Amino acid sequence: MVNKDKKDNTAGIGLDSKLISMRYEEVKKKLLDKVANEAIFQRDIILPNGQIADICLDVKETFLSAEGTFLSSLAILHNLNDDVEAIGASMECSSSIPSTTSLLAYVRGQEISSFYLRKNPRQVGFSKWIQGPLKQGAKVCLLQDMVSDSDEVVDLVRKVREESGAQILQVIGIVDISKHAEARFFDIGINYTPLIRLKEVIDALPHSELLVQEKFHAQV
Repeated sequence: MVNKDKKDNTAGIGLDSKLISMRYEEVKKKLLDKVANEAIFQRDIILPNGQIADICLDVKETFLSAEGTFLSSLAILHNLNDDVEAIGASMECSSSIPSTTSLLAYVRGQEISSFYLRKNPRQVGFSKWIQGPLKQGAKVCLLQDMVSDSDEVVDLVRKVREESGAQILQVIGIVDISKHAEARFFDIGINYTPLIRLKEVIDALPHSELLVQEKFHAQV
């Protein structure tokens, strides 16, 4: 039997929760520290251009942990355009974050649906490329866990527009290591919001990593 008193006391964490009501500066610092301490590895990795780097940044090590998902989603809510009705990401991205962001928004009294995008449409069932309750013409924010090449996200913008007629109001990059993303999105009329920049990650590295900052900055 359910204890009704206990159920009433724990139903929803609401706006009074210390976690949900954290100021953005605190959320960002926690997330940045987590990235700097957990997502950087000294190991050989082959870059897209064929070169080998010995320091790599694996953001999914942070964003797919329970705390990382929560902090990322809360940071997104702090920066989300007020008119956004749905938030989505590709399956190759940290696709759980849109759902968590939608859930936190609901707890805070906002109605924001989530969706994710397949690389290719399924060959069975409805053969849909976009999965989730994305309404025709909805006002949308697209999420990228790490922005290293704006072309990839611009391609997602185009596909979502063609498939759903959505209005892409905003793109949020949780970690931005690119050099030209902001200019590229500005050119196509998209509001681009990077939450954490590469320089901030480097500056937040533990003291033991200071000697490799220059190499890290050049190779990531």
